[in-house]
Amino acid sequence: MTKSSNRIFKLVAIAVFIAVAYISSIILPIKVGFLTLDIKDAFITIGALYLGPLSGAIISAVVSIMETALGSDTGFYGLIMNFFGSAAFAVVASLIYKNKKSLISAVISLVLATVCMTAVMLAANLIFTPLYMGVPRNVVVGMIIPTLLPFNLVKGILNAAIVMLLYKPVSQALKRTRIGKSQNSTKLNKYTAVVAICALLVLILSLVLVFVGLGGELELGKNQDVAETTAVTNPDTDEEHIGLSDRIISFFSDTVGVELCTFIISMIPIIELRGAIIFGIGVGLNPIFCYILCVIGNMLPVPIILLFVRRVLEWMKNVKYLDRIANWVFQKADKHSVKVTKYATWGLFLFVAIPIPGTGAWTGSLIAALLNMRLKKSLPSIFAGVCAAGVIMTLGSIGIFSIFG
Repeated sequence: MTKSSNRIFKLVAIAVFIAVAYISSIILPIKVGFLTLDIKDAFITIGALYLGPLSGAIISAVVSIMETALGSDTGFYGLIMNFFGSAAFAVVASLIYKNKKSLISAVISLVLATVCMTAVMLAANLIFTPLYMGVPRNVVVGMIIPTLLPFNLVKGILNAAIVMLLYKPVSQALKRTRIGKSQNSTKLNKYTAVVAICALLVLILSLVLVFVGLGGELELGKNQDVAETTAVTNPDTDEEHIGLSDRIISFFSDTVGVELCTFIISMIPIIELRGAIIFGIGVGLNPIFCYILCVIGNMLPVPIILLFVRRVLEWMKNVKYLDRIANWVFQKADKHSVKVTKYATWGLFLFVAIPIPGTGAWTGSLIAALLNMRLKKSLPSIFAGVCAAGVIMTLGSIGIFSIFG
């Protein structure tokens, strides 16, 4: 195929992704309070992964201009914010995936794209919302934690799940029709199938969260102001300005129960068992039951970390943009490893058991993996440390809640 033919096919592919992204934004808008969520970023990102970061930025810009010109009333500010949100998600994902096209690279790129897009939109809201809405900046600051942060995170997760489901079949279809340039990509295997199933589950959970937990409503065929722009009503007077984070917590508590919520919290890095026990006892769980639940939840990721984290970090060291993160993790682990290596398994136990910032099962597992400690020695030490930390936090939480009623 000649260079001119490649250029034509690439332009055709860009036009296809622009059309699909724009159509999805006008026929599938989901109203969430005063915000509107759409899935156009998923199609923009698929285009960026297939055609490259520059093409992703072009698709983002054209779709944003079309939305502004053909129905949105947010004007220039809305155009800029739409572009920033879509480009941050699509370009970041494409830049990371471009360096190493593999399944794990695709997953990591979408996770980082979600984080980046959320950060960009929070900053954009702080800059542009006061100008567009004529409200003080402190009003927007007050909207970040209860509304803007959870909304953009859910939006990013939803779009990322759609990308994981559709990228492979879409890219294969484009190659068969000779649209765009052919690229080496991840092979279809059992791991691809597992990730696809996980992505489908995440997509279903995200949709349930949007429609049931957040009270979202699908407004077919209506061209709404886009999700990440800003509120189009005054947050001081709109009754729907109830924190989305409060709705999320209420949804999970009412739907899956505080027990499962506590269990999930105990698996989250940094928070781990310490925060989960405080939450569980605070919402009325029996302290002993809460303790057992949190110990199990906190230990669940530990074998996976011990077995696989070193391989993942070694892979990240060879990928541009991810190497700094991997090096930072190695340096962080080396900094704490002195405390562990000095007393071997007892050191690992004490490191996990003392509930202070920077310690815990996740960090302890990471250090043990990087020090190549044998599983039969590291796993019991971490388990004992988690149990000890749980006792400390349970007794402390009971005391605090008894003092403050």
